[in-house]
Amino acid sequence: MSRYKRYIQYLNNKHSIKKAEQYNSSAFFVITYLTKLA
Repeated sequence: MSRYKRYIQYLNNKHSIKKAEQYNSSAFFVITYLTKLA
């Protein structure tokens, strides 16, 4: 049971890291776009 919980936690951490990477890349894209306009 504890191993199962640990596995769920591991998946959640992986998912949140992936979400953060997506957010960072999109923010980088927006900043690049704005600097090209300026």
